Amino acid sequence: MSEKFNVRERVLLTAMRLFYSQGIKSTGINQIIEESHVAKASFYKYFPSKRDLIKECVMEYDNYIKMKLVNLVLDSTSFSN
Repeated sequence: MSEKFNVRERVLLTAMRLFYSQGIKSTGINQIIEESHVAKASFYKYFPSKRDLIKECVMEYDNYIKMKLVNLVLDSTSFSN
């Protein structure tokens, strides 16, 4: 089970890095597969299309931003009782 998670996570992290540095249009699936060191079949098992991968990347980034905002609010002294 952790192997499956690692493949998906590696692909997401690689895609997010490449999308950020090169742009979505300039980043191909083959480059993501090569740089994340996964088999093509493994990639398509988790992400049937580039569109699905983009959607997952946006959702991951959204969760990251929400977590950061929650931590900022919780750590803020102006919100303390």
